[in-house]
Amino acid sequence: MQITVQMREGVPVFILNGQFNALGAASFDEEAAKLPSDIHYVIIDFSDCQFLTSAGIRSLIKLEKKLLERKGRILLAHLSNTIHQVLEISGLSRQFRLFDTVGNASAWIQASEDSMKHIVSYKKSERKYLVTDLSIEGTQLHIWGLSPGRQAENFIHAALNELDLAIGTGCLSASREQANVYEGPFLSTGTFFGFIPFDRSLPYDYLIAAKPSETGVYIKSGFNFRGKPSVIFETDLDFSGRYSQMVQDVFSFMKEKLHHIPAIAGFLYYSEYDFPAEDVREIERKEKCLLSFSVAINDAGLSDLNDDALERSLGNIGFTAINEDIRFFGLTVTLSETEEIKDYSDITHSLHSFIDSDNLAAIIPLDKDTRITKGKIWVYIPDTIQNAEDARLKIETVGDFPVPDEWQIIIRNIYKDCSRVVLDPIHGGFSAKTFHVTSFDDQGRRRLPTVLKMAGIDIIDREEKNYNRYVKNYILNNSTSIMGSYKYGEWKGLCYSFVGINGPDSIITWLTHIYKSQPSVKLAPIFDRIFTDILRPWYGQPRLETIFPFRDHNPLHTFFPDIFKDAENILCIRSDKQYIHIPELGREIINPYWFLEHEFKRRENYSKLWYTCITHRDLNMQNILLDEVENIYIIDFSETQAGNAIADFARLEPILKIEMTDLKNDADLRAILEFEQGLLVPQRLNEKPELSYHGHDTAVPKAYEVICRLRQYADKVTIFEEDILPYLLAVLEWTYPVVSYKGVDLIRKRYSAVSAALICEKIMELDKNSLT
Repeated sequence: MQITVQMREGVPVFILNGQFNALGAASFDEEAAKLPSDIHYVIIDFSDCQFLTSAGIRSLIKLEKKLLERKGRILLAHLSNTIHQVLEISGLSRQFRLFDTVGNASAWIQASEDSMKHIVSYKKSERKYLVTDLSIEGTQLHIWGLSPGRQAENFIHAALNELDLAIGTGCLSASREQANVYEGPFLSTGTFFGFIPFDRSLPYDYLIAAKPSETGVYIKSGFNFRGKPSVIFETDLDFSGRYSQMVQDVFSFMKEKLHHIPAIAGFLYYSEYDFPAEDVREIERKEKCLLSFSVAINDAGLSDLNDDALERSLGNIGFTAINEDIRFFGLTVTLSETEEIKDYSDITHSLHSFIDSDNLAAIIPLDKDTRITKGKIWVYIPDTIQNAEDARLKIETVGDFPVPDEWQIIIRNIYKDCSRVVLDPIHGGFSAKTFHVTSFDDQGRRRLPTVLKMAGIDIIDREEKNYNRYVKNYILNNSTSIMGSYKYGEWKGLCYSFVGINGPDSIITWLTHIYKSQPSVKLAPIFDRIFTDILRPWYGQPRLETIFPFRDHNPLHTFFPDIFKDAENILCIRSDKQYIHIPELGREIINPYWFLEHEFKRRENYSKLWYTCITHRDLNMQNILLDEVENIYIIDFSETQAGNAIADFARLEPILKIEMTDLKNDADLRAILEFEQGLLVPQRLNEKPELSYHGHDTAVPKAYEVICRLRQYADKVTIFEEDILPYLLAVLEWTYPVVSYKGVDLIRKRYSAVSAALICEKIMELDKNSLT
C-alpha cells in the first residue's frame, strides 16, 4: 500500500492507495511514527483503498489511542461500503469518526477547535461552573411512543443503534407480551441498554452489544438525543450541590446568557469520584465513578412548543417535579472502575466503549436530591423535535399480512437510504418468503424496484455463497445482482436489484402470471430465452460424471421431512402398505409413499454415469421474473449446485400439471390422469409424449406443449444419453412434496399422489428387476 501525506490546514491527511493488510499496516505504522508530537488530528483518506484486514484495524486503533492522549483523534473519510461493513462487523464503526469527504472531516476539526475557545465561567449562589459552548452540530430529539396506556401492542421494537443516547421506559424481552411484564425505566448509550423493572422485586438487567444494529429492545416511550451536546458544564472539587439544583442552574444560564428557555433538555453527568452515601438507595460502596442521564422538561418552554406528541409521551414516563416549572426523569449507572474519558468533546462516541460487564456495579433511579461533586455535565438542547416513528423507514404491505419485528429491523437496515417501502408478496415457501419491493427516497420519489427474500441465516448465507460461486461469473446476461443482506436473530434478509431495468416505474412480475395469461405460442420464445440463452453457461457445458439419482432426488433430504405424516393425515395413505387402490384408475397401483420409504432407501447407492452441470435446483415459475419489456431475471440461488443436468427442466413439470391446471372435481381428476398417463408413455427421453386428454380445461394442452419443450431442452443437454429415469426421478422429487404444501387444495394433493404412483410404476417398468 502506498501512502501519501498531505497537510490540510495544519492537519496531516494520509491518502491510502492499495490494500490495508499486514504489509499495508507496516507502512502505515512507519508513517504514523513520523508524526510530530504536537499533532492532534489525522485524517485517513480511503478513496483508493478498498480492502481492510484486522492488521489494518489494529494500526488504526494504535494511532487513535496515541492521539486521544493528546485530546485528538483520527478521522476516516471516503470509506467504501466494504470497508464500512468491516468496521461495522468489528464493532468499530461507532468508535471512529467517519466522514463522506476529507473536506467534511477537516471542517469538523476546525469547528471542534473553535468551540473550545468559547469557555466562560458561571456562578449561581455558591455553585461555580466552567461552561464550554459546543454548538457545532445541531442536536435532534426523537420522541418514541405516542400511544398512552401500557398494553403490549403499544411497544415499539427497535434496534439498539436507533436509540443512541436515550432514556425512557422499555425493557429487554423476547416478546411484546413479556415486555409488558418487565417494563421499566431504561437508559441507552447506543451499545449499552440497561433498565429497572417497575416491579422492584425484579432485578435490573442490561445488555452490551458488539453489534447494536443486530440487537433489539422494546420501548414504550423515550427521548432519544442525536448529535453532539450543546454545552459542557464542569464542576470542581469544591463544588457542593444537588442534581436538582444543577438542572435549575443550567436552565437559568440559558435564560440569562443565551436568552433562551428550552422546552426540553438532556443531561449527561459523569463523575470520577465517589458520590455521597446519603443517596436514595443503599448500594455497595465499591463505586469509583458514576454516569447518570436525565431528561428535564421546562413547562414554560413547553407551552410555546405546543407539541401534542410530546405531551402524550410524557404520560408514559414518571417525571419528578423540581419546582413549579421543571420536571425531570433519570437513571444512574454506577461503575466500579473505568478508564478516564479522554475525548470529552465527543462524549457520544466515547460512551460506546465506556461501560462493560466488568465495571458495571449497579443501575439505580436518579433522585433529585442526589449530591454531585467534581465532574462534567453534557447538556443536549435540541434544535428540532420529531416523532421518532416519523423518522423511521415506513414499512407498508400489499394485502393483510404481518411483518414480524425481526423482519422490520432487517428491512430498515437493507433499505436504510429509503423513507418508505411497500412489500408485495411474490410467494412464500416452507423456508423463505419473497417480496416485490417498491421503495421511495426521502423526497418521495420512487426508486428502482427490488426483490426481498426473507429466510433463515443458513439459507441466505448459502444463497450469497452460491450466487458468488455459480451466478456472478457465469450467467452474465441475467441482470440480477445482490444489493445487500442483513441478519437479525434467526432471520436474514437479502435484496435483489436488477441491472438494466427501464426505470423506477418498471413493473416486475413473475413467470406464473405470464404463463397464465399467454398462449403456448407466446410462451415458447420466453422459455427458449430462459433455458437456451440466459442459463446457457450452466447447461451448455455438461460433464459426464457419476450420479446417485435416488439419493440426489430424495425429497426427504430437502425441505419436506413430513411427507409420510402429511400423506397419512391428509390423504389417509400410509407408507407401510405396498399397494393402494385408486378409484379414478379403477385398479391397484404401487403406493408412492411406500416406494419412497423402501425403494429409495434400497436404491440410494445406485449410481449412473450421467451428464451434470450447474443447476438452479428450485427453478419454479416464481423464481423467474420479467419486466414490462420481457427482460428476464432469475432469483433464489440457495439450492444452486452441480448435479443432474436435467433437474431444472423436470422441476417445472409438476408445477405445470398440478398447479397451473383447472382442477375442481373428480371428473377433472379422472380426465387429467388420462393426460398424466400419456406423459409416461415414452420409454426414452427423446421420445415425444402423447396428448391423451378429453377434458375441457384449455390449460392442459398448454401444459402439454410446454412440457414437450422442456423435455426437448433436457434431451439436448444430455447430448447422446436417452435414459428417461433421471428425468422421472427429478419430476418425482417435486411431485411428492405437494401433499405438504400449504394453500394447495385437497384434489390437487390427491392428483400429486396418483401422479407419483404412476411415475413409480413407470420406474419399476423400466427396471424389471427393481423388486428382486
